[in-house]
Amino acid sequence: MTTLRASETSFIVAVQGTRVARTLVPAGKALSFFGEHAAGWILLGLLGAGIDWSHAGAWLLSVLAVIVAHGLSVVIKRVVRRPRPGATVGADGKFDAGKGGYPVTAGGRVDARGSAETGEQRASGAVASAVKVYASAPSKLSFPSSHASSTMAACIVYTAFFPWLWPVAVVVALAMGFSRVILGMHFVTDVLAGYAIGLIVGVPTILLLHG
Repeated sequence: MTTLRASETSFIVAVQGTRVARTLVPAGKALSFFGEHAAGWILLGLLGAGIDWSHAGAWLLSVLAVIVAHGLSVVIKRVVRRPRPGATVGADGKFDAGKGGYPVTAGGRVDARGSAETGEQRASGAVASAVKVYASAPSKLSFPSSHASSTMAACIVYTAFFPWLWPVAVVVALAMGFSRVILGMHFVTDVLAGYAIGLIVGVPTILLLHG
């Protein structure tokens, strides 16, 4: 019986194998950098507070909502402890969800099965995933996507100040989610869960501030 992880891994590998995905890797890296630790979204909100001084309080509360969404995703991630798509399988048959970072593997050696693996992994008996990892992360934990959480929250709370930007916000949120998949950082379900967290935090915030 095929597991959810196996199905989602196969999906990522298939997507990464397309020309479109390979072309979009640089753009995905840029989005990843902007959304790391929600820093780009936090700075954007602070900029809004500085420019739109008459609504600075609302802007700062919106920034707080982004931080809360990001923080919730981090807490849930540490409870669930789902290994990222590119996690290696140890000699004990378990995926690596331990301490330490999640390194780039896209430029590494690829064996006959299509799996990127290092000499250290081969020596330890570990088997690497077929997923190519184009970016790094400080954690090997995957569920949910913090990038998706903070991005969805930011798109909701910031666009409330400029309702005519909703179409752009939707595109940005979807682009961030897609980038996490093509970079080998997250499964689709990680992204969807992140979106849900952003909605849960963002919608009540705009109802409170703009309702």
